[in-house]
Amino acid sequence: MPPLTTAPNFVRGAVPLLTAGFQALKPELGVPGAALGVGVACLSVALLSVWQLEETFGRDLDFVEE
Repeated sequence: MPPLTTAPNFVRGAVPLLTAGFQALKPELGVPGAALGVGVACLSVALLSVWQLEETFGRDLDFVEE
């Protein structure tokens, strides 16, 4: 069995929230508008997350655990 990673678990956990958001937006915006709204929200969260990451270029990543 391959090792499990955190990223697929985040995706699995986000699916119910994204589906609920899509279903909530669909009556007012229609299918294309709801999809666009959910997509914009996802991309906004992703860009905010990347913007907050600390740059590690030039940093010593040889950590020693004690």
